[in-house]
Amino acid sequence: MLWFTYTGLLTGLGPYKMAKMLVYIDFVMILMYNLNNLQLRKNNKMKEDFMVKERSIALAIVLSFVTCGIYAIYWFVVLTDDLNQLSDPANQYNETSGIVAFLLTLITCGIYGLYWAYKQGEKIDRMKQSNSSPGILYLILWLLTPHVIAYALMQNEINKYVSGYNNPIVQ
Repeated sequence: MLWFTYTGLLTGLGPYKMAKMLVYIDFVMILMYNLNNLQLRKNNKMKEDFMVKERSIALAIVLSFVTCGIYAIYWFVVLTDDLNQLSDPANQYNETSGIVAFLLTLITCGIYGLYWAYKQGEKIDRMKQSNSSPGILYLILWLLTPHVIAYALMQNEINKYVSGYNNPIVQ
């Protein structure tokens, strides 16, 4: 924090603007903490009721473009929560919730999104109980294409798993 303040003073922000910026950062961090706690409480109430359902990929892509990305934000949050549930049901409440992941991506100007894309690939590996490492694929797609393409591929894996295609319990 001291380095951040020192850097801000060197760049000419001045002490008043720097103080406002620090208050804003503290506010965002408190908001993220409270949202994560709210999500945990909500999940604890709905442990037995939470079911991951298949989603239409084509409809999600169309809605993402028609709503100018608003549905893509919802899809991002839902993908994160669904993969948390499917990859490790016993540990899902220790993972970053979808809302917090979105806020971190927003605050870091997309840098957290790179980490998120890679971690989603690892969660898909755990879900499928394989060792194929699609995290690199999602990371490259996140960098080079519209994010909706990575979402579509992740949703495809979730749909296959939920429908019983890769679920050894259902087969």
